[in-house]
Amino acid sequence: MELEDKLLWRHVDSDPPGPAAVSVHDAMVEGRRRRRNRTATGLVGAVALATAAVLAGPAIVHALGRDDGRAGGEQQGSSTVATSQAAVLPAGPPPGTAGPPPANCTINRLPTPPGVTMAIATGIDPSGRYAVGRTYRFIPGGIDEVPTIWHDGTLTPVPLEGADPILRDATSAGHAVGISFPADADGKRAAWLYRDGQVSRLPGEDADAAAINSADVVVGSVAGRPAVWTSPTAEPTLLSSQRGWAAGIDEDGTIVGSLDGVGAVVWYPDGSMHELPAPPGVTGTNADGLDAGWATGAGATESGFVGLRWNVRTGASTTYPLVDRTHGASQDGSVIGTDDEGHPLYLHEGSPTRLPTLTTPLNSTDNFPNAISRDGRTIAGQAVLGDADRTFVAVLWTCN
Repeated sequence: MELEDKLLWRHVDSDPPGPAAVSVHDAMVEGRRRRRNRTATGLVGAVALATAAVLAGPAIVHALGRDDGRAGGEQQGSSTVATSQAAVLPAGPPPGTAGPPPANCTINRLPTPPGVTMAIATGIDPSGRYAVGRTYRFIPGGIDEVPTIWHDGTLTPVPLEGADPILRDATSAGHAVGISFPADADGKRAAWLYRDGQVSRLPGEDADAAAINSADVVVGSVAGRPAVWTSPTAEPTLLSSQRGWAAGIDEDGTIVGSLDGVGAVVWYPDGSMHELPAPPGVTGTNADGLDAGWATGAGATESGFVGLRWNVRTGASTTYPLVDRTHGASQDGSVIGTDDEGHPLYLHEGSPTRLPTLTTPLNSTDNFPNAISRDGRTIAGQAVLGDADRTFVAVLWTCN
């Protein structure tokens, strides 16, 4: 599995990792190419069974509250940000209203251990105080990968047993989830919870933990099927008998993910499940994030891929042509992504703002804003240095 596949297209089933490539940057460039090809296969294939959209699932968690707001669509330079309204989902309060756009954003590297440079940040908690990811130390014969949580800039390594360990998401209490390939799992994944300084393994064989909410409800997949853990010790509950994954969970227990042959879906706390509508011109969808009522992901079109955002209460979908996927949304509906030239973008009300970089981008894989805080002011991700190796480092963008 290529490095970029593992870090950025995180919910696609694959074989366990092999030896690390010598050129990390080349691996990530090739990984993005393969990701695009694989995405096309998965998204276009979803069309065939898109009519099988409304399924039933178990009731999962009780309501914990939601913020109010709205969805919208505007013009984005020469590219239209199109909004499609759909009335197929249950009625409910929409997400947060849009505030003012950021006036200024800065970029800062997150710290790494002595002698370690390479690192990535893959997730952030709603408050923006905890970022998660991993650091990389080059050792004879490979790379030592260390799951890491940064709290207000202070680094803490988190020992997850097994190969290819990584943390993916965190709560505002500093609890985090991740995965690895333990030696006793016969090449299968294990899901982990980090809480109060302790690591525990979530029940389930071939388990993948993708996201966690403030009630410590975790979602992901088990044996290639979407699943939820209602508590750290609970056995996983499968959300569907179809193959797929759950990718994000909101504070009220709403869950988004994707199913093979269907595309992006949402599960509500009452147990119902609905397809997230594909906008006009989009032939397949994937959802891989949810917060404050906004789901984010990608869709396939005749000309390539586009970023998507859904209001999970109204079904309204917004298309972002400048990015091939959206990597997260803030409470007011602002999204983040990367354009084809490798510039990280902050898209507020459809208007793109380039986030600062550490060096001039040369490839589409050079910068990734991977997660955004609920207030939209802190973004976690990675950026390349201007050295000969184009080394990736974990960064925070701070906007005001």
